[in-house]
Amino acid sequence: MPLYVGIDASSKNLETCLMDAAGETLATRTVTNNFPGASELKDVILQHAETGDTIQIAMEATSVYSWHPAMFFHEDPELNVRQRCLP
Repeated sequence: MPLYVGIDASSKNLETCLMDAAGETLATRTVTNNFPGASELKDVILQHAETGDTIQIAMEATSVYSWHPAMFFHEDPELNVRQRCLP
């Protein structure tokens, strides 16, 4: 089953909603838009992902504010093996 993660990036925060395949909200979290915040968010994502789940992360392209977190999540080895690119 997929775990969907939606992120709204601003200069200060990453507001996040995690949803299951049925569209049910599993968690919401707001973290700072920096390395410690992204690391905390990664831990939350992995806590909610069950074994074998794919993780689909979507983020609005908010100029430079989304670049660093997008690269963090894209390049993280634990998340990378479970992410799936949509066509």
